[in-house]
Amino acid sequence: MKILKKFAALALSVVTIFSTVGCSDSQTGLAAKSLELEKEVTVKVWYNDDAYTKYLDYVAKQFNVTNELVTIEPELISESNYIQYIYDQSIRNDNACDVYLCSSDSVEEAYLLGLMLENNEYDKIYTEDIYGKAGLESSSYNNVLYGYPVTYETSALVYNKVYADAVTSFDEIPASDLSGLKTTDNLAMTFAYDASGLLTNYPFASKYISFEGDSMDTANIYINNEEALKKALTEYQGLKEEYGLSTDEDKLNEYQSLFTEGRVAYSIMTASQIENLDTSVKYGVCAIPSLGDGLESQALSTTTMAVVNPYSKEYDVARAVAKAISYDYASNVTLLSNLACARGDVSKDSVIKSLHKIYSESIVKPKYAGIDEIYAQYEIMLHKIWNGESVDTAYDTFAKVVEKYTK
Repeated sequence: MKILKKFAALALSVVTIFSTVGCSDSQTGLAAKSLELEKEVTVKVWYNDDAYTKYLDYVAKQFNVTNELVTIEPELISESNYIQYIYDQSIRNDNACDVYLCSSDSVEEAYLLGLMLENNEYDKIYTEDIYGKAGLESSSYNNVLYGYPVTYETSALVYNKVYADAVTSFDEIPASDLSGLKTTDNLAMTFAYDASGLLTNYPFASKYISFEGDSMDTANIYINNEEALKKALTEYQGLKEEYGLSTDEDKLNEYQSLFTEGRVAYSIMTASQIENLDTSVKYGVCAIPSLGDGLESQALSTTTMAVVNPYSKEYDVARAVAKAISYDYASNVTLLSNLACARGDVSKDSVIKSLHKIYSESIVKPKYAGIDEIYAQYEIMLHKIWNGESVDTAYDTFAKVVEKYTK
């Protein structure tokens, strides 16, 4: 049944795509149709995540149906230093790709290597109304838009509507007294989630660690409220006993299964996990709640975007292809990649719209090259705290790492 639904959704989205051909606005119409070419053009699209293979193959076929003079050749690149590889091929080997997919984590590296052509042809499309504040911020450098957002990752609280409603604080999620739930029939756990993942746990600290500056050269990173951060970490440590949680891999898989079976009231999940939940479960999403006691939470996000390589010999066609990947065929991104679509106006589902709003209002993971040390140490700190180390001791070790980036 699920396979039939997917085929039906694909057929419907294809019809929708072709119905936009007659759009009077040249920006919102299919990019392939607007190109005026006199010769055949091949556009090389590189990417480094196999999750995009089906989607990019689909875009290539649809683009060629609309404009037979354009052949898109997607290629999965397995090089560990992906951005450097693109640079080397462009500069030294005369083998430049025309378009490549890039995570927002790598924007500064790509920019400093001269691998980003400005996205300035479609100002009516690349707006906050369509891609959200985070989508545009993550695809920009020094306040200039370069990327064409394709997918995003963030996190949110998911709740089973059979048992519960949206909440703003963990104080509203019961641990022992379940009288506040709508029912307890078939309930296995009130709250279960991955207590070790960065995206599912960084929101508890995100308001208390400041990242200032546009690059590593100008970056000033510091803990802006030590007391609040320690309090948040203490509350995080308490989740283990309060809800009977574990970070063992088998347990994490079990939690996901239990929610899918409709036996968990609340969970924190990533956007891609939410996009792939079984629709037989009636669920809603809301922003990750506060840990209580005056604390704040805010989701962290990353974005994967299409980027036009300045070393492309076909700027206009490359721009059209990047726009096609990001906008024209975006209604099929999730269907073919199982990832959350960065274009926020393609889904009519209220849950997906709510999820995109959370993404739009999220804190964008800084694009500085070399910033991963802080996030890695944050995860290590969480691991120590979860396993019983005192909050003060674990915090002090983490704070020393942050101080290295404080000006």
